[in-house]
Amino acid sequence: KETSTFPKHLEHEYTTHLFIFTDVKGEVADGCVFDIKPHKSTSVMRIVQEKVKMQEIAANGRGWFLGMRSYGEMMVHEVGAHLEENPLIELEKGSLGVWIAGGEGMKVLDVTTPPFDPAMELEVRRGQNDQIPPGFKRVPREFWEKYDELRNPQETN
Repeated sequence: KETSTFPKHLEHEYTTHLFIFTDVKGEVADGCVFDIKPHKSTSVMRIVQEKVKMQEIAANGRGWFLGMRSYGEMMVHEVGAHLEENPLIELEKGSLGVWIAGGEGMKVLDVTTPPFDPAMELEVRRGQNDQIPPGFKRVPREFWEKYDELRNPQETN
């Protein structure tokens, strides 16, 4: 088990707890738990390698998953163990996504096949559509508007 914190300049407040499988599955997959602070998020990441599959689910807390499929469809899911149908999020090459915690924070379980390698993903930042690898969809303005809305909830009276 290993814990790391991402640099503050990324403006994301979460830690990652890595794990490996100790049986045969360890040869083909590994994973982590993202521990996201209240009203914070993971980095927006895009899978860029073939034959990569990530399965992720909110293990506790409440929040949202915001993502895009490789063909451009935007996904917005309320997530959390409190839900009767807490969605399992499956991502593959071309997909991108971000986990956004609600007011109590959130833990997200990730299993990656094959075992994770940093070269599998690229961080996606606002305003960097000119740096998208060939063959990948641009991130539309609507994605960032929804990201801002979920990250900065307005208080209701």
